Amino acid sequence: MAKSRGESRGEFRGEFRGESRGEFRGESRGEFRGESRGEFRGKSRGQSKLL
Repeated sequence: MAKSRGESRGEFRGEFRGESRGEFRGESRGEFRGESRGEFRGKSRGQSKLL
């Protein structure tokens, strides 16, 4: 379980399970691409590309 606060920019492609409202809690499998602001709590499996 990882916890990171701040801004993360990238893309997400794959399976998303959980909540995404300011705070993220759940699982993310695959590629992440997009914008995420707030607190991240959960698992990240696959490729993560940050801009």
